[in-house]
Amino acid sequence: MPGQHPPVAIEIPAMRRSVSAERSPPRDPAVVHESWVDAARLLAAFLIVSVHVLNLDRRFQELPVGSHAWIAVDFLTAATRWALPLFVMVSGYFLLDPGRELDWQTYYARRVRRILWPLLAWTLLYLAIVACDAALAGRPVPIAAMLTMVIKGTPYYHLWYLYMIPGLYLVAPFVKLATDRMSAGQLHAATALCFAVTVFSAAIDGLWSVPNATYIDDFPRYLGYFLAGHLLGRVWRPKAAPSVAVLLISILLAAGLAWTVALTLSPARALRVFGFGDPAVIAMSLAAFVLTRRLAVAVSYRVWLAQAGNASLGIYLVHPAILDVLRHWSYPNAVPVLASQVIAVFLASVLVVLGVQQVPALRRIV
Repeated sequence: MPGQHPPVAIEIPAMRRSVSAERSPPRDPAVVHESWVDAARLLAAFLIVSVHVLNLDRRFQELPVGSHAWIAVDFLTAATRWALPLFVMVSGYFLLDPGRELDWQTYYARRVRRILWPLLAWTLLYLAIVACDAALAGRPVPIAAMLTMVIKGTPYYHLWYLYMIPGLYLVAPFVKLATDRMSAGQLHAATALCFAVTVFSAAIDGLWSVPNATYIDDFPRYLGYFLAGHLLGRVWRPKAAPSVAVLLISILLAAGLAWTVALTLSPARALRVFGFGDPAVIAMSLAAFVLTRRLAVAVSYRVWLAQAGNASLGIYLVHPAILDVLRHWSYPNAVPVLASQVIAVFLASVLVVLGVQQVPALRRIV
């Protein structure tokens, strides 16, 4: 997700015990650049592309449960679930920065420009793809279904993020007013409370199979991740070794629980284990953020990495279109071919986005 994260340039080494006690002087966000963010966003984008190219959800449900291939898919699905929450946490890291003065009018104007054009452009493009697919298959164009998909915030399977994130942008200034005045302990408590709400709502959905009405008002479930980006990025810096342990253990727990649910209920129900409200997914996402926050980027890599990192939203948005074209030719199962497709789709997405960024009329959509 992308470009919604402003560029950064200096590492902020100080670890705040209390947000209200230590405030850095106001600074222009355009001046600051932190290279770990570029690496983290690019890594998350690559993992999301990999998940979609490998079609893990479909394989998880179609392969025989307990087979070697299914076990591999189970662990891959678990090990990549932190990728999208990472984007939300990076947004929280920037937008809740206590060292930034926030002019509300400028903030909302920028957010509207940043999200409106991609939302409109990519919604229309993917609705056109849906219509073309129906026409090529000899089916009538599902106009009513397409309108329903827009209302639900899912004109295509990945666009829900563009419909969810405006809610977080809307409340971010109010959340920042609160976090600027919180002690470290209060911020811990607020983050834990938000995650408790996320876990509870996910449990209700899972137990009673409550369908998601629309992603447009689904942003409260991601407030915990939003706050965690600020908490783990600026207030509390856990050590790397425990974070690695938490990451590995939570991946094993998520994969193991999904296996159990798939055996006792069904693979379709087991997929709910990998929801962003699952405690294991939350734990692995927090650990992954802590570790990516510690990434050290060599000076020689920072220029091209900044360009690639700035393309992460565009990569997320464009890769399903490239994958859709690719799947008209083949749906492979061989591991080498799948790996080649992952790399090909990712690199093609990067090149398309970098090309679009050179066209002034189209630059805003990525």
